[in-house]
Amino acid sequence: MFRTALGGGLRLEYEKFPAQVITVVPSVVEIGGVKAHVATAKSIELVPRGYMTELQQGRPMPQELLGHLRWMLQKDLLKQDMFLIGPPGSSRRLLSMRFCELLNKEVEYIAISQDTTESDLKQRREIVDGAAIFTDQAPVRAAINGRVLVIDGLEKAERNVLPTLNNLLENREMMLDDGRFLMKAESYDALVDQGYTADVLEAQNLVRVHPDFRVIALGLPVPPYPGRTLDPPLRSRFQARNIRPSTPGTQLEELVAIAPTVPMPTLEKLVGIREAANAIEAMYDIGTSTGPPGPIPGFIETETHSEVLVEMIQDHAVGSDLCVLGAKGSGKSALVRLFASRMGQLVDSLLDECQAPTTALTTESLELQHQDIIREEGGHLHIGNVSYPIQTPGNLELVPQPHYFDIPKHTRCMKDMLQDVVAGQKHMLLIGNQGVGKNKLADRLLQLLQQEREYIQLHRDVSS
Repeated sequence: MFRTALGGGLRLEYEKFPAQVITVVPSVVEIGGVKAHVATAKSIELVPRGYMTELQQGRPMPQELLGHLRWMLQKDLLKQDMFLIGPPGSSRRLLSMRFCELLNKEVEYIAISQDTTESDLKQRREIVDGAAIFTDQAPVRAAINGRVLVIDGLEKAERNVLPTLNNLLENREMMLDDGRFLMKAESYDALVDQGYTADVLEAQNLVRVHPDFRVIALGLPVPPYPGRTLDPPLRSRFQARNIRPSTPGTQLEELVAIAPTVPMPTLEKLVGIREAANAIEAMYDIGTSTGPPGPIPGFIETETHSEVLVEMIQDHAVGSDLCVLGAKGSGKSALVRLFASRMGQLVDSLLDECQAPTTALTTESLELQHQDIIREEGGHLHIGNVSYPIQTPGNLELVPQPHYFDIPKHTRCMKDMLQDVVAGQKHMLLIGNQGVGKNKLADRLLQLLQQEREYIQLHRDVSS
């Protein structure tokens, strides 16, 4: 444990991790003596991209991250499933995506919620060409094709849902609703060695589970966070690792790699401010508040409040938890909100002290630099560098004709939607606040593609 003095009598503590070295060659990845072969992806669109920014920019990776990746490499070599547990945030999901990108592994992602059912984890009945068929869901597709199944939010699932995956996790076997049976690779290969052909096994509805199939589960510790604890049988299927937020030492290490010319005391102050801001964020109920911006109307800061505020900064800069006590009406909540509102001022003053260069770019100039042009050429719709054939509608009256004005932000969104169409995605979900233009955006894309639309509006009184 190292301690570094900050301005104003503050001290920043951070931990030094054991040194790890990562070596990446075209077919092998080695971290701290642990080697793993890079997979050959059949569906390159399912391989995460853009998460290993350090390797792409030629910067050293944080030792804390290398330690997590080394552990995941070991579990992958042992053919064990992983459970990344930690506080709320994107650290666990980003770590899983980095691991899959590093080994060029295809990913199937499923987010668990209270509405997740057994059919979401196995097979779902869908209407295709007038016939009801079973469609494989993410766990089944991952098992058959040897992909990594990322299950996000285990603590949100109902009690009777996750046991559906117990046999698949433990024995790599599962009975499907369409009559097929997922069989462990070793058992399937043993039948082949006994003289059974692939056609005979297929006729008996036996499907081989790929030996490269892995599961990475993501979840929160319950308690202290809300949710449901995992059943012991399911809990025993995973090898767990606690993914804590980046320590001050790791943050300082990354800042030094990004800005090597900035003085060390300035970087240490930045880390201290970030730790204080993270501590303030943790005081608010997750999912119900985003933190209060701006000044607090009607609150007059007294000398006592100023002294308490200084103590809060000192305590949070070293990562200590804080409990603000006081009589009713003494301004406890307002004091916490005041501390949060001061974080932006501290960062601005620190940037001024560092004489950080700024570039004056207007919103219009930024949009012009990244603007994608919509055009029709040779029977194809082009949005930027993405193209798709324009359809011939059977009923022109069903093709929407919205009153629409293209703006760069919506054009970029339509480009992403068109990329999903090109990739073969049959379903899309547009999420946004009321009035942001979700309906208009969908209608505009259908108009450009000359596709017919069937519209249904859902409300609480809609029945089956």
